[in-house]
Amino acid sequence: MGCVTQNPTKMYRDMNFWWQWNREEKAQAPPLTNCCEHNELPPCRHKTTEISFSANKTMQLPTGCDQNDNLNVTILHERLLHMHEKDYGKEHPLVATCLTNLAESLSQAGQYHKAIQLHKRALSIREATLGRTHPEVANSLTNIAKLCTQQGDYVNAIELHSRALKIYENIVSDDDSHFLEIALSLHNLAALLFDQQRYPEAVGLFQRALRILEPVDGASKSQ
Repeated sequence: MGCVTQNPTKMYRDMNFWWQWNREEKAQAPPLTNCCEHNELPPCRHKTTEISFSANKTMQLPTGCDQNDNLNVTILHERLLHMHEKDYGKEHPLVATCLTNLAESLSQAGQYHKAIQLHKRALSIREATLGRTHPEVANSLTNIAKLCTQQGDYVNAIELHSRALKIYENIVSDDDSHFLEIALSLHNLAALLFDQQRYPEAVGLFQRALRILEPVDGASKSQ
């Protein structure tokens, strides 16, 4: 998946980079390069990466694990899913979380078709049990959008990211983490639009996210 980050300061730096790049280089975008490592900004544009949400409580396979480790994690998630289905029924929110965990494991193994079907099932459960405007529904929409992007289905990816963003924006909350989720959602949609060379739309979303992240970035530097 490239360099996926949940660090507000890193994301602030990334988006500020894209914003400045667009202002200074309005001509054709330079060629894509591999995503940067160790949180260092590249000298030119790198392919923007969608960001995963921690609210999913998904278990991520540590970097460097081999295929056997991934297989073991997948088997564990399958067992947990069956246990939760037996204990709570197949339409329980906890089952949706298990489905999400299993889907993430399959996605890391490159089994995108199976993963997206599990994410869609998790989405259906969350919409039915939590309501269509619940933040967990937005999380599922983001997960499906990420897989759509990986499979080249950019139209659906943009639509799903837009739906997720609308859900987050309509939630009334004073919690700082909620504003970060909005910024993350803005980043995901902007990143996809940027890679589709829809620069004016992308920069507008980056700017909105930057206005949210600037106080977060300032607070993190003062600690």
